Amino acid sequence: MKTLDVSSSEFLDIAESPTYSRLSFGGASVSFRVPVDRFSSCPYEEGEIVKVVWRGKTLLIGPVINPEHSLDGTSESWDIKIHDYWWNLANIQYFSDGRSRGIFASYRYGTDGSEVKQATAKIKDALSGILDHAIKTALVPIRYDLRIDEDAELIPFAYSSETYASLLIQIQKWRPNMAAWFEYGSDDAVTLVIADHANLPDVVLDLSAVDVSTLSLKARPDLVPPAVGLTCNASIGTNVQRAVAVYPPGASLSQPYVVTAEVDVPGGLNVSDASGQHEPVETGTLGYDAPRMTVRGDKFPAAKAQWLARVKRWVPALADCANLEVANLPTVVPITPADAEHRGYDRNAISHELIGGQINGKSSKIKWGKVKVDVRLRATDPPATAKQYFPEFAGRTDGGDRWIGLIPFEVTTTNVAHARYLMDDKGTVEYLDNGDGPVDPGNPGDDGDYNSAALYVKFTESIYKATRIMPYDGSATVHDDFDQVCGGRLSITGGLCEWETMRSVIQEITLDLKTGASDVTVGAAEQLSLQDSIDKSKQLADALRNTSQASASTSSGDGSAGGVGPGGGTIPSPDMDDKKPELPSVGPSVKIGQAQESPAMGTSAVEVGFQCRLAYNDAGRVDEAYIRQGKAMYAGNYIGGMLPEGAGSGGWVKSPTTSGEVWLKVQLDKDAKYMGSYLSAVGGVTDPVKLGEEDRQTPYEYFFHLATIDGNKVVQHQAGTVYLQIHPGTFGPSGKS
Repeated sequence: MKTLDVSSSEFLDIAESPTYSRLSFGGASVSFRVPVDRFSSCPYEEGEIVKVVWRGKTLLIGPVINPEHSLDGTSESWDIKIHDYWWNLANIQYFSDGRSRGIFASYRYGTDGSEVKQATAKIKDALSGILDHAIKTALVPIRYDLRIDEDAELIPFAYSSETYASLLIQIQKWRPNMAAWFEYGSDDAVTLVIADHANLPDVVLDLSAVDVSTLSLKARPDLVPPAVGLTCNASIGTNVQRAVAVYPPGASLSQPYVVTAEVDVPGGLNVSDASGQHEPVETGTLGYDAPRMTVRGDKFPAAKAQWLARVKRWVPALADCANLEVANLPTVVPITPADAEHRGYDRNAISHELIGGQINGKSSKIKWGKVKVDVRLRATDPPATAKQYFPEFAGRTDGGDRWIGLIPFEVTTTNVAHARYLMDDKGTVEYLDNGDGPVDPGNPGDDGDYNSAALYVKFTESIYKATRIMPYDGSATVHDDFDQVCGGRLSITGGLCEWETMRSVIQEITLDLKTGASDVTVGAAEQLSLQDSIDKSKQLADALRNTSQASASTSSGDGSAGGVGPGGGTIPSPDMDDKKPELPSVGPSVKIGQAQESPAMGTSAVEVGFQCRLAYNDAGRVDEAYIRQGKAMYAGNYIGGMLPEGAGSGGWVKSPTTSGEVWLKVQLDKDAKYMGSYLSAVGGVTDPVKLGEEDRQTPYEYFFHLATIDGNKVVQHQAGTVYLQIHPGTFGPSGKS
């Protein structure tokens, strides 16, 4: 293993822009540029393990990834980036054995070795399971140290096609004040430390002793809610909103910074009262009403205008595009998804986009499907936030450049416009509208036996208690040898009093290895959002409902259980699946695919001299081609201004052909003065200037093969500046053949 001392004068004298960066739950890296001799090999091999040291301290140990060679004129260099072992965790997929669908840690083993369904799992056990698998199966050469509260828990969650790092980040969402970083021993042992807030090392920045050039901090009272509430939309007979659970008890939800989330109407909740008060509904018992699920669908449009509104809802960034329009009516094609084994799938249930609720497949009247929707859009000069969706150049107008993009979507669908069903063992339908008006769903069946209202109370309490510390967002630039710990708790003395006890989690550090200046960022982890809380509430209800039903099944003498693979995950047995109500498993989903690849250089947004660009019609076929005006140089001077001449808009001249070769012809008179230039679909033999030639009667001619148009692709042969050479016979025997 090589050792690189990035604080040594030998390194700093040659390295350009050496930088160290570290992100909690994101790993660390060192990057720099090294000038080298002409076409010298990279000083490091791909994947080579390197130990990076700075001022006697190990910054990281890990692989060199994707070294890049650069050649700029006479300057040549290699761009080097060395990562820590988080790179391995982020780029190796976690494979679990023997499962078709994974429910992480949804089973635990009892004292007798039997498998017991559980609603929660210990975070420490979950982290250990992933890291043990990474060390033993993926051979990631690390140890780990988990400084986590033994009582910290998560709710079992589904996953698929995850890497080790993405699973660790998903677990972090259940303990958002956790941080992760690597520590290195004297024997070069690598230890991944994951700690929650109470176990993070304290880092104190004394403004009177440390050179700080910038400091920006902002308190976040919006992340300290005065109350947490879960509400439901009671749409049976009336349309009012009810508070299912509130913490602290009796607190008002009508005040600033309150955190609320809407959940399904739980069993045991009376929703017939139209008063609309935001108060928890008291019930004398746990209740025996099965939870209800409302399903809503939005019929696919039949006109371009309605399609445009639909696409803007799917991709909000498109709302900023000028003159946005749907070029052709989109195609809606049914597809068979990977999860088609879920009950309720029907290839013909594609009349409506599923926009609300979930479908469990118990009812034969409420179905779901999947479709692929290809939407071709046009826009004028789309902003940077949306440019990725418009790779094809479509020509110029007085209003600007027009661009086209074909965006594929994968959408979950249903056969109903509005339906409501009970989550009982029959999927009893209470209301059904397939888009043509309500139809008789039949008589309600037996009710279920689960009440989620009582179970939501603990969730609101846990969220409230976890948000009592005032967080701060901000950053600081420190110029002294300040030993930060990424993932530590930062406090600041010598400033405002409240900063002395803020203990805000350090999320990121960037260190300039030449100057020693470091940028420190504190605040909430970027991976987290308010939506995570909403998802947690639904997962909690589902997990506890599973536990309730499994317990009821066990108490009634049903000893069947699903199988489990290593690290969690279940394969429900057919018997168990039929004997208990199936929970909703398919919900709204719109996945955006990759916009159509731009055909080589022909539609590139980058503009260079003599670049060939294609323009497309509504059908996606090439109907025009343009050449960007460029410069020509003769005898060390630019000649003729911008070539070729033409009435091009914005520096673009229309090509004489949309297929085959495109040539530039430049003419000089007998005195080597510029005469003119034009584009041609046919080339010729260059007749260059020969100095001292007498009695020249015809112009000198130069031909440059700029590009070849092959269908909807461009092969660019020449771009930038063209050079008019002097005949070699001027200075000696003619080299002309």
